[in-house]
Amino acid sequence: MSKNDDKKSAEAETEETGTEVAAASAGGAVAGFDYGEDSGAGFEGTKGSDLSVPFLGILQSNSPQVEDKDPEGAESGMLYNTVTRELFNGDKGVLWLPCHKEQAYVEWVPRAKGGGFVGLHDPAGEVVSKAIQENDGEVFGKLSIGDNELAETFYVYGLLLDEDLKETMGFAVISFTSTKIKPYRDWMTAMYTLKGRPPMFANRARIRTIKQKNEHGTYYNFRIDPAIDTWAKSLINPAENGSLLEEARDFRKMVTSGMARAAFETQNATGDGNSGGGGDDEKDPPFYIPPIRHERWCVAGSSFCSKLLLDPVATLQEAYNEMEPRAGSCSEGCCPLVGGPGSTGISIVWLCRDRQDHPGPTLR
Repeated sequence: MSKNDDKKSAEAETEETGTEVAAASAGGAVAGFDYGEDSGAGFEGTKGSDLSVPFLGILQSNSPQVEDKDPEGAESGMLYNTVTRELFNGDKGVLWLPCHKEQAYVEWVPRAKGGGFVGLHDPAGEVVSKAIQENDGEVFGKLSIGDNELAETFYVYGLLLDEDLKETMGFAVISFTSTKIKPYRDWMTAMYTLKGRPPMFANRARIRTIKQKNEHGTYYNFRIDPAIDTWAKSLINPAENGSLLEEARDFRKMVTSGMARAAFETQNATGDGNSGGGGDDEKDPPFYIPPIRHERWCVAGSSFCSKLLLDPVATLQEAYNEMEPRAGSCSEGCCPLVGGPGSTGISIVWLCRDRQDHPGPTLR
């Protein structure tokens, strides 16, 4: 089946369930009331495209909401819903069920010229490729389109959950850019490496904020933990709560089919994150090895012959030190560390030769 066929199928399925899912999610906070025959009255014909998926952002000390005390009680470190204007205590955080992730390069008007969201660009598209070429082939540092700036951004769409982790309280999208990319990658790694390959929307998390510091000062970042002790314990059991999985699956279909649209015009409402408005401004390290899933470890005697590198590395030498194979041979035919310059940087291959379905990590 082609990608177009997949999308048509998703759209067809969403047309049947999208309105109900959207209504249930948006009104989840008052789901305890029974309105009888009036339930849903006035919303006939509502489609997912009629609704805005709000952003869940972090309030910083320079956020308009904090400076103006609007909404009342707004303080730095809080989580903020850009559409409903709800505030969430950053120490307690929110319970979250991730459903879908996307990557894009976001075009911003520089703050010095008023700031503001312009649009999204495909990471593999011509606009981004040209911007990288004009930056001497480097993906790190400031990328630009004319007078505007480009920022690599990861989006995670999801459902807010109640404290019992069984009911949805709404939906939102979280953007990760600049210094927020590291907690995003750590989170994705924790979910992706779980045994059994559960879908993203089976993973329940608690999202808090944490104060951090860099050369520009202090700011708040995301802290993402399992909802219950460990990531394995936080998984939804299909036999016990299949309806929650179904709701998450339907919301994902709404997003992937284009029926649910993020409210991008509110993305920088908190002034948190990027060129359009402030927040943290720390560059990514010059090297990063994306985490990979290695389902069958190569064992040499009683020790692993290699290890998974999860965190960004600051220098090439540090990468070599971290990835150095341990002593001994490997009965699985594990590739030794292979490094060498190439047209796009340095490649480090670390993988069993019979595991062709898992490409080795690349050092960019």
